[in-house]
Amino acid sequence: MWAFPDHGDLESVACDVEPDTMTATCYGLGADGIVAARSVGDGSAYVAWWVIEGHAPADDVFVMDGQSMMTTLHHEDELRVQPGAATVERGDIVVLHQGAVRGSSERLLVKRVIALPGETIEMRNCIVTIDGQVLDEPYLDEHEVRPDDCGPEVAPTVILESHVFVMGDNRDASQDSRSSDVGQIAYDDIVGVVGAVRAPGGDWQPIDG
Repeated sequence: MWAFPDHGDLESVACDVEPDTMTATCYGLGADGIVAARSVGDGSAYVAWWVIEGHAPADDVFVMDGQSMMTTLHHEDELRVQPGAATVERGDIVVLHQGAVRGSSERLLVKRVIALPGETIEMRNCIVTIDGQVLDEPYLDEHEVRPDDCGPEVAPTVILESHVFVMGDNRDASQDSRSSDVGQIAYDDIVGVVGAVRAPGGDWQPIDG
């Protein structure tokens, strides 16, 4: 637990440090949503909402900014996030902390859980298998995801304990667990599960895994 002014104790805190400026940026889950704080050399800090594939206008609502989850999610869709990773299941769409991505300018990522701890995942010609069984992925858009336009393949990989393997629905335009900069995602790096989506000016609709 960390305590930040006006936000109380925060859980699932992750930090990035800029050695040249001795600035640490930390963020975590608080009672009023996702909070980020920057601590500079003199020890002062400020608190602000802060994400990249979404920004949090209030509580647990994000605004999608990016194409990696097309056509399930679209640019500027609003996402309602249920904090925590205790009940993450295959097919869930999750928001990930910045600390889950090495060398990326993206501070938060939105991806889909594909494989769970202890499972073996493989992807060839855009077909995903889990423990040797073909994974049914009805959420993929056949016009966006094709064998010749599907991004990196996945050699047989065993998922670590308390980790998941994530990918974007727009496979060729997604930085996800296939990248060495992302890799398998620890439960601690999961902000929460997307439970509903709303297009600009529209109504909330449930997200099914």
